[in-house]
Amino acid sequence: MPSQNSVSSQNSAPALTPVDQASVALTPAATAGARRIVAVVLSELPCELAVAELQPPFDKSLPIAVIVGAKPEERELAQSLPISAVNSKARSFGVRPGQTIAEACAWVAHLKVLSIAESRLDYALERVAECLLQFSPIVAIGAPDTLWLDVTGTTALFGDEEELVKRIRSCLAELGHFSRIAISRGPILARAFARWGSLSRGQAGIIVPESETLKRVQQLPIQALPVSADVMQWLAQLGLLQLADLARIDPAKAASRLGESASPALDMLQGRDLQPLTAYVPAALPHEQIQWDEPCSGNEPILFALKLITTRIAARLEARGLAASGLTLNIRYDAVVARFNETEPCLTLDYTLVEPLFRADELWRILTARLGKLRLMAPYVEVRVAVSGLALATTRQLELINAASKLNADPERLSVLINELAADIGNDRLGTLTTGNSHLPEKHSSLRPITKLGTAASEKSRVRSRRKPAPGAMEQLNLQRSAFSKHPPNRLFNNPRLLRGPIKKGALISVGTSLYSVESMEFECRLERIEWWSGSNLSRDYWRVGLSNKSGYLNALVYFNRDTEECFLQALYD
Repeated sequence: MPSQNSVSSQNSAPALTPVDQASVALTPAATAGARRIVAVVLSELPCELAVAELQPPFDKSLPIAVIVGAKPEERELAQSLPISAVNSKARSFGVRPGQTIAEACAWVAHLKVLSIAESRLDYALERVAECLLQFSPIVAIGAPDTLWLDVTGTTALFGDEEELVKRIRSCLAELGHFSRIAISRGPILARAFARWGSLSRGQAGIIVPESETLKRVQQLPIQALPVSADVMQWLAQLGLLQLADLARIDPAKAASRLGESASPALDMLQGRDLQPLTAYVPAALPHEQIQWDEPCSGNEPILFALKLITTRIAARLEARGLAASGLTLNIRYDAVVARFNETEPCLTLDYTLVEPLFRADELWRILTARLGKLRLMAPYVEVRVAVSGLALATTRQLELINAASKLNADPERLSVLINELAADIGNDRLGTLTTGNSHLPEKHSSLRPITKLGTAASEKSRVRSRRKPAPGAMEQLNLQRSAFSKHPPNRLFNNPRLLRGPIKKGALISVGTSLYSVESMEFECRLERIEWWSGSNLSRDYWRVGLSNKSGYLNALVYFNRDTEECFLQALYD
């Protein structure tokens, strides 16, 4: 992709004449068949990324300057590093990209100078490009701050070009990015209009009709020309302040001084732009992370970071029509403190989602479900969330019913609630209760894990669809019920508790750490060598026993293992 060069403020020409406001007003879409390219310039992207990595709270209204790719020791020792980007507050004080740190601090003493790795800037552009795939199948990246979208023939899907620009800007604002947007016939022209065109208050972007391209190009300042900084400085020294001034010179004479950039520059002066776009292909599984220069403590920085991370991941998933079926949360501890506390350098939490989710607030609720009970072993310096599985994003159509006739009247809320409970208590403790075909009380019912929310409903409808039970099914069910009283126990222990002491009326027995007196005993049934085909070959005597102490009375089901001659507390009656 061609790169856009700009001149620092000390080498630029005097104040430029503003473009007529009427000439940049939003206009109807160009005629069908013409090439239409959207350019999105994220001029403050480095500042936004650098501020996001600071510990909250941070006053974003301060003047901020960012240097890209500088090492920490270089920031402290060298004041001659050039500034890569500034925010609007610093720009209002006269600070411009290209100035050194010393020059910028001379303009504003309380300037906040930050740094960001170049890899973080590249990844941020890729992330935004993936989010913009919802507006065009072809999105290209132009480092360091430009994205292009080919919307030829697709603007009718959004109404018109004006509505498309508004939606793109709204999407970027949700991600926390300031943007300048323009639409023209080619990528170089669109970027020039986005970067150097004038916007009045209330305008979302600059739309250049096909018939006015040449006129609008000649109104741009000379800085919009895609040439090197040396050529730009030479043109400014000649007094060429606008492209219209350069267009009056003979093209053959101008080409000899424009050097290697003569061809695209002359094409731009004539309103031509045939530059192709290379489509960006996103990674299969997206991930987002936030790092801090200083270690953080407590849950507030994590919650603040996860809010931004889930917003970014949701935008990327929604743009591709996908949803997350699994998430992985990594919290990287400060290495020195983790080594001193003899703990692992990174805490990893895996979330298996019962139903795929893609909305930001839903993902945030799932990720934060376990953080309230989580005990962090050391201060942390990084939070990372990765999507471990993908599925197609599906939405359910609401029924035209009264909200009072059905719980919440929104089936999508159930999927969020189930996922939140699974993240809080674990997938192994959440499921649907199913009946079993066995004489043993512990096998009368079982918890079946939920693999998909529609499973229980489909099985219920399948059972209802049977016109009559299978042969012998009712006899087997009645036999199972007759083995115990008419009111079977309803509070079974996962692991039966061993009872110590003789089981007879008036005896004292120990249940855990408590002592109980046996008030009553009633024989229930005997199960003799049942389920021999499974290898268990059990032999038990079941008794209904009344236990009491100062705390209260228990109505319990106790069985005597005739093989080991041990007694166990199996269940309790309500």
